[in-house]
Amino acid sequence: MTRISFAAALLAATTSLAQGAPGNEPATPELKGEATAPEAPPPPRLGLERIHLEGYAKLGYFWTGPAPGDALIGSHNGFRLANVRFGLALALTEKLEVVASIDGSVAKRRETDPLEGSRVVDLKDGYISWSLHRLARLRAGQFKAPYNAETLLGDGALPFISRSVISDGIVPPEGFTRPGLTLDRQIGVEVSSDRLGSERAGVRYAVAAVNGNGANVLNNDNNSVAPVARVTFEMGDMFTFGLNGYFNQESEGIRPFRLTSNRIGSGADVSASVAGVNALAVALFRQTTHPGTALPAENALGLMGSVAYLHQRTGLEGGVRFAFYEPSSVEPDDNLTELSLMLGFRCRKAPIRFLVQYTLRGEEPAVAIGYNNSIDAMAQVSW
Repeated sequence: MTRISFAAALLAATTSLAQGAPGNEPATPELKGEATAPEAPPPPRLGLERIHLEGYAKLGYFWTGPAPGDALIGSHNGFRLANVRFGLALALTEKLEVVASIDGSVAKRRETDPLEGSRVVDLKDGYISWSLHRLARLRAGQFKAPYNAETLLGDGALPFISRSVISDGIVPPEGFTRPGLTLDRQIGVEVSSDRLGSERAGVRYAVAAVNGNGANVLNNDNNSVAPVARVTFEMGDMFTFGLNGYFNQESEGIRPFRLTSNRIGSGADVSASVAGVNALAVALFRQTTHPGTALPAENALGLMGSVAYLHQRTGLEGGVRFAFYEPSSVEPDDNLTELSLMLGFRCRKAPIRFLVQYTLRGEEPAVAIGYNNSIDAMAQVSW
């Protein structure tokens, strides 16, 4: 009798343990009238084919005609890590994409001395792109505003070492600080289209609403957003004519003594590409008014033309660019000119490029700098 009782107890214990083991839980009794919540589907796994990596590194030696002593212009010549860009695009679906990129060498200048400071890591692009239709591609986040063909060129595909003075302006030691006329990257939303038309000719549009106070800012500078629009007419891959404009209310200063200005920007550009020759001409205009004050209206004008040639078989390239910049119609004697000559070589078996560029700078006689011409050499690796 004792053996039978012990065997029955052992069998009961084994059954209890089996029911409590992982993967053998007893089913929870279903309550009548209460729906069972469906399990959430697992997030889609992104394969390597959906991830696109890109970027570049630029290192150069930059030399500007030296002035006597430790002057603001023409000093501090030497090597510069011009930029290191890391970017990726994640194709979540066929029509939904997330794009992000960072710059690993952004100049952060000291306010009291623009020649002193450091280089920091900063966000460049960060947006979501959704292709609803060929008539409507949505973009939201931080991206290049649809303004100025020179700015819209990829940073890793610039024909010259840098953009012209009308787009990026100038800073010491090359010249006294003059901001450019471009909008560059902004935070907001954009609707654009693919080419509408045929393979021979078509039109594209882009309309955006952005903050208007640049990239990586904590908040908008006021309560208004800036509308930006651009339309381009294209003939195949050979010719493009673009028109663009924007309106922005810009607030600056220390509260409560802040000044709000109205800025209207407009521009036109023409580009052509034939048999290895790439030409670009840009005209930018900006008017700034100050409502509620006695300050006069201020106009700025920038003109730029460039021609670059790449011989595909040898990898040799060359180019010339001229730019005229009138930063302000209120300030006398502030016109700038730049003439840049470029020679380069692109390796055929590796994504490496070498550039040498000479830039002849000029100012109006009343504020002319004795000698601030530059000779720059740069190596670029892309991926």
